[in-house]
Amino acid sequence: MDAVPSGRVNLSNAQLVQVALSVVRTRRRREALLGPDLFADPAWDMLLDLYIAEMSGGPLSVSTLAAGAAVPATTALRWMGVLQQHELIWREPDDKDGRRTIIRVAPKAIAAVETMLNHLFDGFLVAHEIGGL
Repeated sequence: MDAVPSGRVNLSNAQLVQVALSVVRTRRRREALLGPDLFADPAWDMLLDLYIAEMSGGPLSVSTLAAGAAVPATTALRWMGVLQQHELIWREPDDKDGRRTIIRVAPKAIAAVETMLNHLFDGFLVAHEIGGL
Protein backbone atom coordinates (compact mmCIF):
# COMPACT_ATOMS: atom_id res chain seq x y z
CA MET A 1 0.00 0.00 0.00
CA ASP A 2 1.75 3.14 -1.23
CA ALA A 3 0.99 6.43 0.44
CA VAL A 4 -0.29 9.14 -1.86
CA PRO A 5 1.15 12.52 -0.94
CA SER A 6 -1.34 15.16 0.02
CA GLY A 7 0.13 18.01 -1.98
CA ARG A 8 -1.31 21.00 -0.15
CA VAL A 9 -0.81 20.86 3.60
CA ASN A 10 0.78 18.65 6.18
CA LEU A 11 -1.15 18.95 9.40
CA SER A 12 0.44 18.40 12.79
CA ASN A 13 -0.39 15.24 14.75
CA ALA A 14 -2.73 17.22 16.99
CA GLN A 15 -4.52 18.67 13.96
CA LEU A 16 -4.79 15.23 12.34
CA VAL A 17 -6.36 13.86 15.52
CA GLN A 18 -8.92 16.68 15.38
CA VAL A 19 -9.72 15.84 11.75
CA ALA A 20 -10.05 12.15 12.69
CA LEU A 21 -12.37 13.01 15.58
CA SER A 22 -14.46 15.15 13.23
CA VAL A 23 -14.71 12.26 10.74
CA VAL A 24 -15.83 9.90 13.53
CA ARG A 25 -18.43 12.40 14.79
CA THR A 26 -19.72 12.93 11.25
CA ARG A 27 -20.05 9.18 10.71
CA ARG A 28 -22.00 8.84 13.99
CA ARG A 29 -24.30 11.73 12.98
CA ARG A 30 -24.90 10.04 9.63
CA GLU A 31 -25.89 6.83 11.44
CA ALA A 32 -28.23 8.77 13.73
CA LEU A 33 -29.92 10.43 10.77
CA LEU A 34 -30.08 7.51 8.35
CA GLY A 35 -29.79 4.46 10.59
CA PRO A 36 -26.81 2.29 11.48
CA ASP A 37 -27.73 -0.52 9.08
CA LEU A 38 -27.44 1.54 5.90
CA PHE A 39 -23.68 2.13 6.01
CA ALA A 40 -21.03 -0.31 7.18
CA ASP A 41 -17.33 0.38 7.27
CA PRO A 42 -16.05 -1.01 10.58
CA ALA A 43 -12.46 -1.39 9.35
CA TRP A 44 -12.15 2.35 8.69
CA ASP A 45 -13.88 3.18 11.99
CA MET A 46 -11.45 0.89 13.83
CA LEU A 47 -8.41 2.39 12.13
CA LEU A 48 -9.61 5.90 13.00
CA ASP A 49 -10.22 4.92 16.64
CA LEU A 50 -6.83 3.21 16.86
CA TYR A 51 -5.12 6.20 15.27
CA ILE A 52 -6.78 8.61 17.69
CA ALA A 53 -5.86 6.36 20.63
CA GLU A 54 -2.24 5.99 19.50
CA MET A 55 -1.79 9.73 19.03
CA SER A 56 -3.54 10.44 22.33
CA GLY A 57 -1.49 8.11 24.47
CA GLY A 58 -2.43 4.49 24.25
CA PRO A 59 -3.79 1.37 22.63
CA LEU A 60 -7.35 0.06 22.81
CA SER A 61 -8.81 -3.20 24.08
CA VAL A 62 -10.81 -5.45 21.77
CA SER A 63 -14.06 -4.55 23.53
CA THR A 64 -13.38 -0.80 23.39
CA LEU A 65 -12.51 -1.05 19.70
CA ALA A 66 -15.71 -2.97 18.96
CA ALA A 67 -17.79 -0.42 20.86
CA GLY A 68 -16.11 2.49 19.09
CA ALA A 69 -16.86 0.97 15.70
CA ALA A 70 -20.47 0.40 16.78
CA VAL A 71 -20.39 -3.26 15.78
CA PRO A 72 -20.89 -6.52 17.67
CA ALA A 73 -17.76 -8.15 19.09
CA THR A 74 -17.91 -10.96 16.52
CA THR A 75 -17.93 -8.47 13.64
CA ALA A 76 -15.10 -6.50 15.22
CA LEU A 77 -13.03 -9.65 15.71
CA ARG A 78 -13.55 -10.66 12.08
CA TRP A 79 -12.42 -7.23 10.87
CA MET A 80 -9.48 -7.22 13.29
CA GLY A 81 -8.38 -10.47 11.64
CA VAL A 82 -8.52 -8.82 8.22
CA LEU A 83 -6.65 -5.75 9.45
CA GLN A 84 -4.02 -7.98 11.06
CA GLN A 85 -3.61 -10.00 7.84
CA HIS A 86 -2.89 -6.73 6.04
CA GLU A 87 -0.40 -5.82 8.80
CA LEU A 88 -2.37 -2.72 9.75
CA ILE A 89 -2.82 -3.64 13.42
CA TRP A 90 -0.99 -5.63 16.07
CA ARG A 91 -2.52 -7.65 18.87
CA GLU A 92 -0.66 -8.10 22.14
CA PRO A 93 -1.52 -9.30 25.63
CA ASP A 94 -2.36 -6.63 28.19
CA ASP A 95 0.46 -6.49 30.75
CA LYS A 96 -1.96 -5.33 33.44
CA ASP A 97 -4.76 -7.81 32.75
CA GLY A 98 -3.86 -11.15 31.17
CA ARG A 99 -7.46 -11.72 30.10
CA ARG A 100 -7.45 -8.73 27.79
CA THR A 101 -5.88 -8.24 24.38
CA ILE A 102 -4.56 -4.85 23.40
CA ILE A 103 -4.81 -3.65 19.82
CA ARG A 104 -2.28 -1.24 18.37
CA VAL A 105 -2.21 0.47 15.00
CA ALA A 106 0.82 -0.45 12.88
CA PRO A 107 3.11 2.24 11.45
CA LYS A 108 2.00 1.64 7.86
CA ALA A 109 -1.63 2.15 8.94
CA ILE A 110 -0.66 5.36 10.73
CA ALA A 111 0.94 6.63 7.51
CA ALA A 112 -2.13 5.67 5.44
CA VAL A 113 -4.60 7.23 7.89
CA GLU A 114 -2.55 10.43 8.05
CA THR A 115 -2.41 10.59 4.25
CA MET A 116 -6.18 10.13 4.06
CA LEU A 117 -6.87 12.72 6.77
CA ASN A 118 -4.62 15.24 5.00
CA HIS A 119 -6.44 14.44 1.76
CA LEU A 120 -9.84 14.96 3.41
CA PHE A 121 -8.68 18.25 4.90
CA ASP A 122 -7.30 19.33 1.51
CA GLY A 123 -10.70 18.58 -0.03
CA PHE A 124 -12.40 20.80 2.53
CA LEU A 125 -9.90 23.59 1.81
CA VAL A 126 -10.45 23.36 -1.94
CA ALA A 127 -14.24 23.36 -1.49
CA HIS A 128 -13.94 26.41 0.75
CA GLU A 129 -11.70 28.22 -1.74
CA ILE A 130 -14.17 27.71 -4.59
CA GLY A 131 -17.11 28.70 -2.45
CA GLY A 132 -18.41 25.22 -1.70
CA LEU A 133 -18.23 25.60 2.08
